[in-house]
Amino acid sequence: MHTTLDRPQTKQWCAKSVTDALAQAFRVLNATTGPVGHKRLKAAMPEYEYSASDIAEQKLMEVEAQRKGETTMRKRLLARIKPNSHEISRSDLILFGKGEHKAWLKLVAAYPDHRRILIAAVKGRARGLSGRKVAERLHMPLTTFQRHRDYAAGQIAAQLNRTGVKPW
Repeated sequence: MHTTLDRPQTKQWCAKSVTDALAQAFRVLNATTGPVGHKRLKAAMPEYEYSASDIAEQKLMEVEAQRKGETTMRKRLLARIKPNSHEISRSDLILFGKGEHKAWLKLVAAYPDHRRILIAAVKGRARGLSGRKVAERLHMPLTTFQRHRDYAAGQIAAQLNRTGVKPW
C-alpha cells in the first residue's frame, strides 16, 4: 500500500502562487522606483538599513498608542526593508521577461478583460488592499472578480508549468 508520503511531491505553479509572485513583483517595483526629481539631502552618516525587528517595533508602538487613545504614528511612513538583488531579479523576470521567457502578463494577452482584473488584483494586493476592496473599485461582484483573476493566473501557471519554470 502506497501513501502520499511515498510518492515524490512535484511542486508546480498554481493560480495562488502566480498571484503571490506577481504581487511581490509589484511590491518590489514600488519599493525600487519612486518619483522623479532631486534626491533628498543626505547626512554624513550612512543611511540606516531597517530590519524586520525595527518594523515589528513600530507596529507594536502603533498598537500601544491606539490602546492608550493617543495620536498614532500611522501618518508616518513605516520603515521598509529594501529588496535584495535576488528579489529584484525575480521581479524583473516576472514583469519584463528575460531571454526566451516572456513577461508573465503577456502570457494572458489573449484574455484582455481577465488580464486587466489580474493586474488590478495584484497591484491592489501589493498596496495592501483586499480583493473585496479592489472588486468594489472595479464595480463588479466579488465572485466574478475572483473567478476572472483566478482564470488569468491559472493560464499563466499552466504555461509556466509547460515551459518548466520552477516555482519559488
